[in-house]
Order: sequence, then structure tokens, then C-alpha cells
Amino acid sequence: MPAGADAIVQGALEDGNWYGRPDVLLRIDAASALGAWAYEVADTKLARETRGGTILQLGLYCEMLARVQGRRPDRFYIVTPDTAAPVADLARLPLPLPFKPKRGAADTYVRVREQARVQVESRGKTPPLYELRSFEDGEGLSRLPEPSPGDVFLDLEGDLFAAEGGREYLFGVVTVDSSGKPAYRSF
Repeated sequence: MPAGADAIVQGALEDGNWYGRPDVLLRIDAASALGAWAYEVADTKLARETRGGTILQLGLYCEMLARVQGRRPDRFYIVTPDTAAPVADLARLPLPLPFKPKRGAADTYVRVREQARVQVESRGKTPPLYELRSFEDGEGLSRLPEPSPGDVFLDLEGDLFAAEGGREYLFGVVTVDSSGKPAYRSF
């Protein structure tokens, strides 16, 4: 951001307990603590209709961005799977990438391109398409050991917007009994 890049793909924003990665931060000509430029947030979504949670998410991104650049963005953008939207151009970007990014990792650009591709392919389909990531030995959940007797699986869930400070509404454990049958115990 201090260097004034035209676009920042999945730039990390953090403020206290809040953290997020907007899909794209777009440079605009407006004075800020960064210089003669500032940024606005653009996020891609598979849904054709904007949901309340999306507005909350992008509003939070704008608040975090305001703290960084000393200026609250005037706008944010939601890119939906629309035939006229530039996301369709992104979806057709050839792989491997025909360019080397000036900033950021090429893998980040490929991930955003693949998200756009799935969005475009989902047009008119109910439910929307999705793709599962491939399993890779020693990566992600594959790093966990194989399940064994005596394992305890902990489940904590909550709703950050239910009340001031959020609310936990589910806390429990799953164990496997001697017959191999899972048993859930809530607290």
C-alpha cells in the first residue's frame, strides 16, 4: 500500500481481534496517509444476490482499511457472477500465467483466477458449482495422525454477531465407543 500498487490481491488487514483478506484492494486517486492515493475494497462472491453477511464483511474490511490509510473508503465493490462483469475476463486468463506479477506471489493470482473460473461456470446453475481442493500428503488436514481409539474430537461453534462480544452456542466432544460407534456429548 505505501508503494501505491494499482491493485493488491488478498492483502491482509488486521485490527485487534479482527482479521480479513479482501479479494482485491483497488487504488483510487484520493489523499490519504499513504500519499495522493487511497484504496477501496472489492470482493468476489458466487451468489448473484448480495447477503447481509457480505455487507458486514466488507464494512469491516473498510473499517480496518481506514485505520491503515487514515481515510475511510467511500465505496466497496461486490463482484458477482454477472456476464458483464470483468470477473469473466479473469476467468479466461490462461494458465500458466502469461506474466510474472510485479508484486505478490503467482500462486495468489492463480487462486483468484480459479475462483473466478468457478463463478463463471456456475452461471445459471442451482446450486452453484464448487470444487474440492485436492488432498496432498503432509499438507492441511493430512498432517493429522490417523484416528485411533481414545481420540476426542472437540467442537466449538459460536455466532460473532449474536450479542455484544459474540455468543458460544455449541460446545461438545465426540468419542468413539468400544463398538466403533461415535458418541456426542454436549456441554
